[in-house]
Amino acid sequence: MFLIRVKSHLLGKVLRTMPTPVTLMGSPFFVHISATWPRLEVPAAVDSHHIHTNPPAIDFFLHRPTMFAMKRWALSLVLLLAAALTARAGTAGPLPTVCAAFETTPLIFRARTLPDTLQIVPNLQINPGQPSPTLGVGGYGPVILSARLQVLEVFKGDPGPEITVVNSDGLFRKGNEFLIYAATRSQNPLAVNTLARTNVVTEPYAVADLVWLRAYPTAPPTASIFGSATLGPGITDTPTISVTLTGPTALTASPSADHTYTFKDLPPGAYTVTTILPAGYTTARDKNTAAVTVAAKGCAEVDFPIRYDTHIRGLVTDAAGNPAPNVPIGLLKPAPAQSLIGFNIVNFQNTGPDGRYDFAMADPGDYWVAFNYPGPNSATPYVPVYYPSGSTQASAQLIHLGALDSSATRDNINLVLLPPLTPVTLHVHVVNPDGSPVKANVIANDSLTPNRGQGFTADANGNADITLFAGRSYTLVATTYDMHQPSCAGPVKFTAAAGLQLGTLTLDKTTTACSALKRSK
Repeated sequence: MFLIRVKSHLLGKVLRTMPTPVTLMGSPFFVHISATWPRLEVPAAVDSHHIHTNPPAIDFFLHRPTMFAMKRWALSLVLLLAAALTARAGTAGPLPTVCAAFETTPLIFRARTLPDTLQIVPNLQINPGQPSPTLGVGGYGPVILSARLQVLEVFKGDPGPEITVVNSDGLFRKGNEFLIYAATRSQNPLAVNTLARTNVVTEPYAVADLVWLRAYPTAPPTASIFGSATLGPGITDTPTISVTLTGPTALTASPSADHTYTFKDLPPGAYTVTTILPAGYTTARDKNTAAVTVAAKGCAEVDFPIRYDTHIRGLVTDAAGNPAPNVPIGLLKPAPAQSLIGFNIVNFQNTGPDGRYDFAMADPGDYWVAFNYPGPNSATPYVPVYYPSGSTQASAQLIHLGALDSSATRDNINLVLLPPLTPVTLHVHVVNPDGSPVKANVIANDSLTPNRGQGFTADANGNADITLFAGRSYTLVATTYDMHQPSCAGPVKFTAAAGLQLGTLTLDKTTTACSALKRSK
């Protein structure tokens, strides 16, 4: 399916948007990084420009494939890392195209900083209903700069002869003449940032924006539709691609050497864009057409990531042979021996109502397929099943996936679930070294699925009831997460069973020592 951005996003070449697995405290996370270099579209009255900025925009975010217990300091580390990389990137997402920004932005003008008006605003208060400026982190806290601007040229709206603006992403340090795209007409003060194409006039895309904006009043009342074909990982030979347009005008184009295409000088109206790909390739989802509507002097972007048309798919059933709907299946890459969990998570999904799954458009390579790979939990109380039928990674069979040949589709990778596990509730009592009860975190790790840590809380009286699964082996610790003082009890190894007495856990070790002992055992 196409990726469609109409009047809202940057037309660009997304170099990479793939989930990168990492492990923190034995728990799997996905880190997604997307890097985009913008390509600018200019009006039909002006020659087309392909302009690239440096550095690229970076999108960064984390998500967890499952819910699990996590040490608080590790979670803080994740959040700090995300914040640091986002701040370093200097942007939260792709820019809109100039024509899209023009249609959606009420105030656009060129202006110069008046002398001696630049100042730091430490505690800016934005009135209700006004957007707050992006808070960039600099020094020891948010830094917001204010400047009084002399308006030199107006393209849309009425900013008046002078206007005060605030900004926090370093704009005012780059120069003293700016192209301003303001998301509001308010002047109390006006908050601007580079996410809306605001920048110094010497930036390459700002230079081209000025050309576009100055040509707009006399440009013909036509529209444009454009996009790009992004080649997926591992595709080295560019396939022959055609893009067809149907609607008030019917046209066909082939993407250029930089994998972009443009239909210009179009009558306004509703159009359908279709990609035609050779056998063995597909777009990033299951359709190759998109419907868009463009207004006079408007634009629409239709991008289509190109991938190998690959599949690893099968049926998941219960022990009685009935389809197992809505159960978690993972596509995994075996990891080096030193990996904490033994694999990298390439993709995951739940089976459909018919118990089937399909990992489409995976890169060629060797994989494992597993049911409930993180281990049993209250929502899915089953032991893992690695294809073809084992419950451990050692029993997993590699599945080879090729491209552009018969190995590009691997069918009948079927799994059969074992009967659900029986939950048992065990009691734990946690005390300080002097015997006094203490509120603490209790973590039970299943030894066969070390990435599955189940977390519980002992109350102020030191009591916790923990629900585990009969017959499974666990390692138990209790901690208050003080890295230096005695704040950890355990580790205690046991096999869960009804009526098992775990007794009292005494916080007699530092967290560091407890973790080291846990690893040694």
